[in-house]
Amino acid sequence: MLKLLQEGGLPVWFVLLFGLITLAGAVAYAIKPDERRLGLVRGMSLATLFATLSSTAANLGMVFHAMAGVDARHPSLNVLTKDDGVLMLMLGLGESMSTSILGFALLALASLFYAVGVSRQPTA
Repeated sequence: MLKLLQEGGLPVWFVLLFGLITLAGAVAYAIKPDERRLGLVRGMSLATLFATLSSTAANLGMVFHAMAGVDARHPSLNVLTKDDGVLMLMLGLGESMSTSILGFALLALASLFYAVGVSRQPTA
């Protein structure tokens, strides 16, 4: 978990925040199903999904930008001129996936509790 937070950079904190709110709302809905909680879970699930997608895109963009050799912090880093450029690219792409791993794992857990809440909801 700590490795995901470290590799995801700043964007992963938004995924974590929205994901934990989603998960807490889903647990509350599973314990006591009602429409108000259901709205929170649905809305926060969308927020978590879009935060996950945008964070992954931001991380991928940073990797591509850096590996093109135009990053001011690492001007010598270029996938074509470095001997280990392809390795660096693969490591960067792997790190970029940490936001997706965390976000989709939190959404999967929230969906599980959502399903429990739906099954416990009284039929009309």
